[in-house]
Parts: sequence; C-alpha cells; structure tokens
Amino acid sequence: MVTRRTVLNGAISVATVVAGSTLIGARPTSAAPGGTARPLHGVGAWYTQYVDLMLSDSGAAWYFTWAPHHDWITTPDGCEFVPMIATADDLTAAGLQQAADSGTALLGFQKPDDATGANLTPSQAVKLWPQLESTGMRLGAPVVRANAHVAGGWLDSFMTAAASKGRRVDFIPLTWSPSEALLSGAGAIAGEVASLKSYLEAVHARFGRPIWLVEVGAVLWGQSGSQAADPAVQAQFLVEVEAMLAGLSYVERWAWFSLSPLAGADDAPLYDANNVVTTVGEEFRALAGAGETEPPQEPASPGIGTWFSGPAVNTQLADTGAAWYYTWASHHDWITTPPDCEFVPMIWGPANVTASDLQQAAANGTTLLGFNEPDRSDQANMTPASALAAWPQLEATGLRLGAPGCASDGHVPGGWLDTFMSGAASAGRRVDFIPLHWYANNAILGSADIVGAATTAMVQYLEAVHQRYGLPLWLTEFSLVSWTGGTNQVAEIGVQADFLEAADAAMAQLPFVERWAWFSLPPFETALGASLYDQQDIITPIGTRFAAIAAKY
Repeated sequence: MVTRRTVLNGAISVATVVAGSTLIGARPTSAAPGGTARPLHGVGAWYTQYVDLMLSDSGAAWYFTWAPHHDWITTPDGCEFVPMIATADDLTAAGLQQAADSGTALLGFQKPDDATGANLTPSQAVKLWPQLESTGMRLGAPVVRANAHVAGGWLDSFMTAAASKGRRVDFIPLTWSPSEALLSGAGAIAGEVASLKSYLEAVHARFGRPIWLVEVGAVLWGQSGSQAADPAVQAQFLVEVEAMLAGLSYVERWAWFSLSPLAGADDAPLYDANNVVTTVGEEFRALAGAGETEPPQEPASPGIGTWFSGPAVNTQLADTGAAWYYTWASHHDWITTPPDCEFVPMIWGPANVTASDLQQAAANGTTLLGFNEPDRSDQANMTPASALAAWPQLEATGLRLGAPGCASDGHVPGGWLDTFMSGAASAGRRVDFIPLHWYANNAILGSADIVGAATTAMVQYLEAVHQRYGLPLWLTEFSLVSWTGGTNQVAEIGVQADFLEAADAAMAQLPFVERWAWFSLPPFETALGASLYDQQDIITPIGTRFAAIAAKY
C-alpha cells in the first residue's frame, strides 16, 4: 500500500497515488528519564503546499506561525496552535479576537529589539501590553533576538517596567542560534549545547519564570545571509539539545526552526523544498514518536449526487457502496437509504427556507448543505446579502452547516463566496465547512493528458479555497463535464473512470477534504456519459471504478 510517507519521500506524485494512503494521526506522550515530563516539541511553520501533511507527519505537539491565526494551516489531532501578536500591526480587535479564538497561550511581540522585527522600545511594549493581557490568555513576554539575560538589556528593561506597573507576564519565550563553530562539524556540538544551556539558566535565574525556546536550529544568521550546519550535524545537534532541555524543569516547550525551508536561505528545515523529510526531520519525528504504525487519519468519504429516477435507483445506490448521498433537497426524494450509507439534506434555494423544509432537514440528517449554486441565475440565484439574511434559519436547525455551494470561483477575493464568508464573519454567523463544485473546461478536455490536467487543476482549486478560509471542504459535485451552455462537452467514459480514481487518490492526500460526491448516480440528460449508471440502468465503467474505490473505505 502506498502511504503518506512514500509521498513525502518524493517517490510518487500526489496526482497518481492509489487510493487508501494512510495518514498520520494520534500523538504519543513523552517523558524524560525518571518519569518527569519532557518539554513539548514544536515547530515554526507557515503556509506552503502540503504543509498540513508535513505538520501532521512530523509529530509536532505544537506549532506557531508568527501570527494570531493559523495561516490557513489545518491543526492535526494531538497538536496545538499557539498564536502570536508579532508586531503592533497585529494589535487590532480582529487580531486579538483571532488569537483568543485560536489558542490558550499567546506569544508577545517578535524581536522588538531588532529593526527587522517588531522594532519597539521597552516602554512602547509595556504601554501596549494591557491589550494582550485583555485576551485572558497565558501570556509570554516579547521574544527578544538575543541578550535576554543582560542587566539593563531590552528584556530586562521591559520586565522591570512591567513589574512596576503591575503588568502580567507568565513565561519567557526565547530564540537561540549557534555560533560559527557549529559549521566546523560534530566536534563543536557539545560546546554549542553547553552554551545554550548556560543562556537558559541565566535567563531563568534573572526572571524566575518558565521558559519556551520558540526558535532553535542549526543555522548561523548573519548580515550577509545564513549558513546551515551539515545535515548530519543538524540532526545530532537536535538530539543533544532535546536531551539537555529534558533536564531543565523550567523549560516548558521548544520549537525547531523550521518545518519547511525559508525562501532564499541556507537553513535546516524538517522537510525540504520537494516536501521530502530531511535528516534532521527524521530525528524530529523519532523524538516525537511519529511513525507509520500510528492510527491512520480517515480519507475523504466517497459519495454521490442522485435523484429518484425510478425503482432501480435504490438497488443502484446500495450496489455502489457510497458512504453518503444527497438529493439537492431536504428529503430523500423517495429513495431508501442503504445500511452504512448516510443521507445529507440540503436547503436548495430561497423558496426552501420554510418551516417544513427546515424541519425535514433536521429530521433527516446531522449535517446540512447550504444553497445550491447561488452564484448562478439558473440555480439558487441569490445575492450574498440575501443568503446571509436567511442564514440564521439554517443555523437554527442545529445541524453541522455547510456554506452555500458555489458553482465556481470560491477562492476569488470579492467573489460570491468570499463576500458571503466576510459577511458571515462580521455578523457572527456559523459556517462549519465549505461545499464546492468542480468541473472541467474545454481546455482541460482538449489536453493531451486529460486526467493529469484535470487532477492538477482540481487540487489547485481545493488548496486555494482552503487557504482562503481555513475550513474543511466537501467537493459535492465533480466530473469531466464542461458546461458550455450549449452542447456540453463530456469526456470519454473510460477517461472519466481514470479521473475518478486519480481524484480520489489526490484528495486522500488533502486532510482538509472531508467528503466528495461524484456527479451523478443516474444519467443527467445534458451530460450523458458521466454517470455511474446509464439510461438502461446498466452500471458504467465509472460506476465499476466507484464501487471499487468505495469498497476500500
């Protein structure tokens, strides 16, 4: 079986892996010799392609993004996000609310003692500090670049002024980079680790608070750029630093710099520019206890869009093995739901926002799909404002709630979905996940490699939407149909089947995609050749491939 480890090792393309890839899940606990708790192992991260997979695979217990928000990263199970108010620009009502909503601890200003960082005087930082305190979160001091232990230095001046004004500081975050000696080889590791230990002891002796080492790595940063130690030295340095930190009871957490490479820098990331785990990444994973034997994360559940096309539909739905289905309605459309299959209701358009439809939806499922293609005049045909006005009635069902399912452009700033989501956020409306539709265009259907082109375009769209909103996704309609408004273009049926398999494999590598549904179970009159069953109720090659995929879930 192909696993996520195979993909992350660069041995196979995400667009061509077979279905059933395993995903890293739970986190083991860690203890120092003698049974005392080790400091929590973390990492600094930012949004890149496949960052969700890398973060989950690394086994990190916590991470931060130098921002009050996740940076559109999906936090893995067993991992904690820690927000930061990096600069004074983050001190907005929205930034502070994001931080409070995203975590329980808050990191203070990033490198205020550096012109390239927050660039604040101690008195300026103390003046702004009550705003950070108002979040009610456990609060870390500003993260100085260096010299945290020096009497009269930046941090010492801040802590003295904070104490005089009764300001709260709960722990001290620190950064540390080695000297040039580490570049000479493994023989310098012991001295560098001893130097770091001395620094931590001096800071703790000065302020008497717990310490978080939020940036540590085997990289020397200088005015002319950065220099990283040899990969083997990086890995051994990580091992020895972690062992040293485990013996310091006041060190609560540490974070390696960084998860992925920093553009233009010679650094020591856990995963390289090709998303391949590095030598130091393997050691981090080993320390974290991450491995292929951990419980797999569930891949996206295969589903189908259908309607009552005759008595045969009940048998057809059961034979496909679909995990779920929907009918573009609040009811089953007289379809019998098979065992181990879930019906998901939908409020299709404004005419369906009625007591009867909403009651049917609440009685028939646990999740509710929002309006169908409100951005199209021939579908729900709603403005974002009219959808928002009706939204409280959908929320009142108490069901898990999907945003309106737009026909296209879900990632476009100022587009229909973006306008709706912005309005929902400002009005405090609830949206739990994003349903999407994706179909091919004529260019894709005319390409030499239809399956490859379609899979790439689909994945890029899903990633763009997830990056914009940071919510789970459901792909509720997709197939190789180009809806031209005249004679629709439909790919050959064998190509459709190959695309279905490739798409399922690709979505299995996107942990933010919870479910997908092919369009459609019975044939649709203007898109013949894309359904699981044909006009004679005979299963198509697409249907056979769907059933084989569903049998693996």
